[in-house]
Amino acid sequence: MYLCEQCKQQVPANSSSYLFPLQIRKKAYPKRSKVNKYHHNHRLEYRDDRGGEGFEWVKALRVCPDCYQQLTKHSSLNKKE
Repeated sequence: MYLCEQCKQQVPANSSSYLFPLQIRKKAYPKRSKVNKYHHNHRLEYRDDRGGEGFEWVKALRVCPDCYQQLTKHSSLNKKE
């Protein structure tokens, strides 16, 4: 059981909760050398992480299934420009 942060209603037990992003921002990840470990031919080897660009959530709401459907239907985050 939890409280939906959108409608402030108590949600029954065994109901799914969803995270809905309110704000997102663009993020650049730097290149990192020799950070990923893996085994190859019984030897431990390292690979580089190439970094890149992506998005990360700044704020998110924990909502019930009904509110999640309403929010995703009217959200500007999901619309392609």
